[in-house]
Amino acid sequence: MAMFLSRPGPSSPRLVVVKADPSLATDPENFAREYLEISGDAHPLLDAAEVSSSVSLLGTDELNDRPEFADSEFAQVFLPRYELEYAMALHLKIGADQPDAGVAMFRTAGEHDFTDREKGFLRHSGAVLAHSFRCALEAESAIPERTGHLAMLTAREHEIARLAALGSKNDEIAEKLQISPGTVKTHLRNIYSKLEVDSRVHLAMRLAGH
Repeated sequence: MAMFLSRPGPSSPRLVVVKADPSLATDPENFAREYLEISGDAHPLLDAAEVSSSVSLLGTDELNDRPEFADSEFAQVFLPRYELEYAMALHLKIGADQPDAGVAMFRTAGEHDFTDREKGFLRHSGAVLAHSFRCALEAESAIPERTGHLAMLTAREHEIARLAALGSKNDEIAEKLQISPGTVKTHLRNIYSKLEVDSRVHLAMRLAGH
């Protein structure tokens, strides 16, 4: 199982489950929801992996030696629930005034711990992942104001369009804006019609000025 985590930024997602093994008997969205519920405002993986360097990696033994991770409800309750025993976490530190992020991978007790070769591959990928995360943050701040076609959108529609273009799901937008998912869906239908787009990809391109 693989996850991407980010501390809350301007509109950054807190968690995206990249891949969840079918043997876990849950879909990625449910897994993410359960993680957020049990973790609350804590970030055990990010707190444990955080160091001064821009990229750092911790394996199972190192994580279990960090109280931020080992003493958390996430490690003591959530992981055992799914029999997830082995882990490696890559921490990405973009800058002092920017959200930090991490990539975490887990394996069940029936599998083997991550090898040095696998850890090395993830560690060497760190620079590329950090650059991608930095570009995503820069792209977020570069989305233009409501001019041209975007002037047809109301302030709320523009806000929803921006979040949708950044990859937020309807439920996530609803939670952030304190409205119902049905209202988000209605707004998106109106946004698509006004901007003459038919997908989040086309919406992102339109908001980027294309």
